[in-house]
Amino acid sequence: MQRILFVLFFFSTTYAAECGFNKLLNFHHSPTQAHLAYQHFGHNICVPEALYDRVLLKSTPNFRILYTLEGPHAIPAARADSLLDSLALWLEQAHFLHTDSLGMRTPLGSETSFHYQDQRYPEKYPVEIIDIGLMRDSDELLGGPCGACYGLTMPSKNNFRRSTLLIDNDFMYHTSHSPLDTWEYTQNGQIKQCQYRPSKQEITGSLQNQEINYAVEWIPALKVTTFHELYHACQLRYQNYEDQYHFWFEASATGVEAVAVPESEDYLQYLPGVFSQSEISILDINQPYRPYGQAVFYHSLFELLGPKFDHEIWSSLEKDPFDKIESHFDKVCDKLGIQNLANAVHFHAKSLAFSGARSQENPIEDWQINLHKWPEVNVQKQTSAQDHWQAFSFRYYDYTPENRSVLEQHSLTVSEILGKKDHFLVASSGAEEVRLNSEPAPPKNAVWPNPWRPFQGVFGHELCFINPDNKSKSIDIRDRSGKVIISLKRDDLNKAFSWNGRLPNQQTISPGLYLVQSSAQAKLLRFIVLR
Repeated sequence: MQRILFVLFFFSTTYAAECGFNKLLNFHHSPTQAHLAYQHFGHNICVPEALYDRVLLKSTPNFRILYTLEGPHAIPAARADSLLDSLALWLEQAHFLHTDSLGMRTPLGSETSFHYQDQRYPEKYPVEIIDIGLMRDSDELLGGPCGACYGLTMPSKNNFRRSTLLIDNDFMYHTSHSPLDTWEYTQNGQIKQCQYRPSKQEITGSLQNQEINYAVEWIPALKVTTFHELYHACQLRYQNYEDQYHFWFEASATGVEAVAVPESEDYLQYLPGVFSQSEISILDINQPYRPYGQAVFYHSLFELLGPKFDHEIWSSLEKDPFDKIESHFDKVCDKLGIQNLANAVHFHAKSLAFSGARSQENPIEDWQINLHKWPEVNVQKQTSAQDHWQAFSFRYYDYTPENRSVLEQHSLTVSEILGKKDHFLVASSGAEEVRLNSEPAPPKNAVWPNPWRPFQGVFGHELCFINPDNKSKSIDIRDRSGKVIISLKRDDLNKAFSWNGRLPNQQTISPGLYLVQSSAQAKLLRFIVLR
């Protein structure tokens, strides 16, 4: 069985094209790319054992921390004691959080550690502090140096449920093009030399236009890495990474960061890419950093279903590892009382919509008042219903009974929602866009004959008139000479009339004075159209 890694990375502007999760996936899933990468990067001239000699050990109740103070893998001397003490503390805290508070299974460690090949205390989970760019078998596993990786969870070669956690020693990295350096080592009493590429580029991140240098600010990087990577080790207790790749590996591990390390805001750097493209599925894995931004979906489910919901998802994956991830969400949501993933995404979308400081949640019947603040919505048309939604977004649409045939092709739960006053659904994406031209309900202060504009965007620039007596089936719009230019039919759902300012021949009306009449016997009332 090929060994596969979980990679937690920060991207820098100088190395984003060569590092990260997308590179790992391409290497694993494309033998051609793997071969080309192997030929391009070649082997490190130094064998792994040449770059370390004495491996030291720090033991905790559940972990064995393996490290060295000499050579390229050494912990910087100035931070060695504080780094080891902090790591030991955070490992035990992460172990308790993941297994007790969150209900995940205990991570199983490889009896022989991955890089140092250490077998001391095999009953404890191994954590190795190394220069990850110089880890053994990087050509075979990654097609070259890992790049700006600051943590890895390495499954065991013969048992995917067991793993080793790797922590970068100084949060610096090198590339395949970094200059070579010479290293001297002793073998069988003889001094020998070999060449390697030292890591001299600092791992950086960016948050709110401020660059973060993790080679300097190493404490928050170490803490987040510890909780994130150990969660991957828990995930491996349920599913073989090779069986199926899905967004939830990284989304859930990143989501745990905010639960475990609330003072950390690292995951926020991925949110603009998610929120600016809300029409893209939460399940999407084609964009390398997007699953990290879906940590907010983990937070929504954490609030909705409780802290141990993720154990249910991974337990479901263990039972049927090849079934689609959305099917597992459906099963767990149904078990926990919210029916399916569609409802979970709907809750998530509303949570996002009302999370900003400039927004406030209104009763459902009042939503049309502030709907103009929402992004314009696209509804996708499909030719048939789907058993499993392939894509979710958090864009919304309105409907009337005339749109029922379209909507029923979008949601398996739409029949339940259509009977309620909640007009806003989460739509799955399809191939062809359709526009829903529905009249929104009138605001509470609407009176006849004063028209109102509901908002601009989805429904254009309509003028809306409230039904004067709840009996009129139509109203007439006349020009100043009294000639009927158009008759508006009542929307039975909202008992209102809307007009887009066009004549039956689709010609746009001119600004000026117009008359409106609710019936042949009713009084003509004037209004002015301004453009």
